[in-house]
Amino acid sequence: MAVTVPWIPAHAPARWARQQGVSLLEALVALTCLSFAVLGLAHAQAGLLLEAEEARVRAQAARLAQSAMEEARTFTTVQAAGTVRSYADVVSADLSATLPPSAEVTFDLRREVLDLPGLALKAVRVRVSWRNRHGVERRLELDTLLAGAAPGAPAYVPSRVPTPTLAHPQDSTPAAPAPPQPAAPAPG
Repeated sequence: MAVTVPWIPAHAPARWARQQGVSLLEALVALTCLSFAVLGLAHAQAGLLLEAEEARVRAQAARLAQSAMEEARTFTTVQAAGTVRSYADVVSADLSATLPPSAEVTFDLRREVLDLPGLALKAVRVRVSWRNRHGVERRLELDTLLAGAAPGAPAYVPSRVPTPTLAHPQDSTPAAPAPPQPAAPAPG
């Protein structure tokens, strides 16, 4: 008596009717493919975790730089006056000692100030540097101009401010070029 299975066509070879599952070879091939897929996902997850940590440290460096930049802007008078913070007190400094200790990464925080001659302006650059998990040095820089006017007083900043040139280490990116000046109108 022949055994008939409803989902196998009647004209199918007899060996199809006898097969009762998956062979060992097919199971091993499927398990190998699944293993490679899981390993690929684990590798991607590890890479994402490292990138997330790098982004977290970079955000912490940005907060430190922004805080140091805001501290430079907190003067209340132009001339030095005892214990009151003044425009004259905004000077270059190594601010690393003011940072809270961290077990994960050590930041180096520096502020460079350049007086622009002929203008009541100071070019301020705050630089935060650190080494990542792989020992590669990373750096973040913020630049601004401070006007030598009392806070709250209207200040005139000329439209053609010379581009300050602060010293750059050889491996850093130079400052962006100044935008082109508009052409003088033609007479007539």
